[in-house]
Amino acid sequence: MDLRGVEYDDRDWINLAQDRDRSRAYILKWFHKIRQFLLAVVLNYNRLHHMQHHLVKFQLLSLLHQVRTVTTAVRLNKPYMKNQLQNWQVNGAVFHDIIECIFQKAEELQLNILSVTSDVGSCNQALWRAWGVTAGRYSEIKCTVAHPLHSDKVVFVFADVPHLFKNIKSMFISNKVIRIPNDIKEKQKLPTNEVLASHIYEIIAHEKEHSFKLAPKLSERDLFPSHFGKMKVCTSTNVVNHTVSSALKFLAEELNKPAYLTTAWFLDQVERWFHLMTSRHPSCALSKCNLYVYRDSIAFLEDFMDLFCNMEVGQKKIWKPSQTGVLISTQAILELQTNLLEDRQYKFLLTSRFSQDCLENLFSVLRSKQCVPNAVQVKNNLKLICVSQYLRNASRSSYEDDDREFLSGFLDTLHEVKPKSEEVEISAEVSHPMASLNSKEETILRDMLRKLSDSYEQYEVKTNANKTKTMII
Repeated sequence: MDLRGVEYDDRDWINLAQDRDRSRAYILKWFHKIRQFLLAVVLNYNRLHHMQHHLVKFQLLSLLHQVRTVTTAVRLNKPYMKNQLQNWQVNGAVFHDIIECIFQKAEELQLNILSVTSDVGSCNQALWRAWGVTAGRYSEIKCTVAHPLHSDKVVFVFADVPHLFKNIKSMFISNKVIRIPNDIKEKQKLPTNEVLASHIYEIIAHEKEHSFKLAPKLSERDLFPSHFGKMKVCTSTNVVNHTVSSALKFLAEELNKPAYLTTAWFLDQVERWFHLMTSRHPSCALSKCNLYVYRDSIAFLEDFMDLFCNMEVGQKKIWKPSQTGVLISTQAILELQTNLLEDRQYKFLLTSRFSQDCLENLFSVLRSKQCVPNAVQVKNNLKLICVSQYLRNASRSSYEDDDREFLSGFLDTLHEVKPKSEEVEISAEVSHPMASLNSKEETILRDMLRKLSDSYEQYEVKTNANKTKTMII
């Protein structure tokens, strides 16, 4: 779709973006000139001291006058700058026309759109309000809108789950405390109803004194990441995972601090919700092949919605956008899986297909050229990606690999993969010692064995060094 063909209030979006970039560049240019001039004044003060003072003053005032003209125009709300400032502020309601145009293009290609996914930014929340998509503690959850072309169909609205996962972690760390309802506390037999971020800090402080760490991937950098570090999902998975919750359970018994158990329970709940909402394999997808697992997963998602609907965040107990996003996305999955698994007889549902991972990976590739590209650079880079098949996942992408094939290589011939080593058949009678462990427990066990091996090697080095010193003496 060409954005030039989509207009709102007689405005061209590409031209508006270019005007904004030119205005910003104009202001930055004059600030850069002032900075260079002041730096020259400082470095060459002795030479400038012998010059006429009015000449230096005139040059400085001349530069300041140029910037004052721009800033005064903004401050006095002159018509041109006022229009530019209004254009810089995007109203999320205008996305409705753009999305309707996309639906029309998809209909011409005979594509059926089931859902629309976005993050929980302010512009997207404005779009939700325009559609009537809402969720709150005392309001009804509405996660569907009428199809713009077919009155008998609905479109499901999703908040991007990886974005929500990052927001939940940031909400937990920044607000310090989350209070769960008393009925959930009694049902789960928890010692307290407070989930405290200070417990995560205490794990890090405890492990500084030990070489063998209970949560080896957890660090202070994950709690307070940089601007670009916040975009990475791994900084959140290092905090909210099974390893950290297991460390809290161990320290609760070791240090006699039962309050750790509530925080560990909350981390387990968020991690399992993220696992169910981003499934990439049929073994962990929503499926009725195993009715017991299916019913347990549906019951968990409903209980998780009840938890986020009634929990209180921070001292002010303000409703957070993350809570709205969790309720909308989870309710959308529950309604959509009923439609696909029961009505259309799908065998399983991969919930990761309703996330923005493939789009975010494309953004990572675009940013590999320029960290903060403007509208023209994005358009040109997209052309390069399509023409030169530059599309590939960046090595430091903020999101996980979306494990899908690119259409550009759909017709390529697959070469036969030669095994790197000879295949060895294992008798079915031999029972593997790790057969009863899941992937997370197996990873923890491998980390423990690797740490023990490293400690033993260090011990041998120290022992050999002591023997050498004894022989020399």
